[in-house]
Amino acid sequence: GFNVTGPITTVLDTQAMDSYLILFNILWGIKRVEQDLNNTWRLQMTSAHVLRPLQSLVGTMLHDGQLSRSEMALFVGNLRHYVMDDVVEPSWFRYSQEVSNAKCLDVVIKSHRKFLREITERALVTLNGKDLAISPNLTKSVVSDSQLGSYFRNLLASVSKFCSIEEGAYGIATDEARKVDERQLLGEPETGPDAETEQQLRSFEEKIQDTGAEYRAMYNKMLSVMAKLAESEPNVRTLHMRLTYNMASAAT
Repeated sequence: GFNVTGPITTVLDTQAMDSYLILFNILWGIKRVEQDLNNTWRLQMTSAHVLRPLQSLVGTMLHDGQLSRSEMALFVGNLRHYVMDDVVEPSWFRYSQEVSNAKCLDVVIKSHRKFLREITERALVTLNGKDLAISPNLTKSVVSDSQLGSYFRNLLASVSKFCSIEEGAYGIATDEARKVDERQLLGEPETGPDAETEQQLRSFEEKIQDTGAEYRAMYNKMLSVMAKLAESEPNVRTLHMRLTYNMASAAT
């Protein structure tokens, strides 16, 4: 965490720093998963030409991976946009105006506490007095568990797992494709991948399919939980509307 000393601790007290730690972990966690998705997308783009000799073997794996990655990227991007665009930025704008017009320190402290309370509630860090953990790397000592927070954490962890599997699959596939090219350059007869490599690629294909299916099942369950909470929680309703609207738009 950050070490804050001196007069600024009057505003940034221990409770405030804990709130910032949770919020930053959320944003860093989302951004890290988003970066993982971008890296696997880059792998696909740069490997597309190289993997042509293995298209009959890896075509289904690449197609399934692309579909799952697109769904995951939509969710992660919507979550980031919600936290930043719908929560942090407008709240910060209002807080900045209040601080600019403040006539004494008490007003600054009060405005800052209001700002933190607003962003933690609207970013779904807290709900009905219970902490929600969106970031997959938050420890139990920082936040307590809840059903919705568990879905957020598990979904992001599932995306990270999926990206790791894809990276491994692309590594083996591109190595084998280069071996095929080398054999062709040497004029050797085409024998295709050996049995071990083919089995590894088939295993990765199954893992990608299974991880994608697990993610979709978890995502749909999360939407069901959010739909129920949205009836009484306006902040949940806002994120639920963003997720379902953009999901419907992507499907058309």
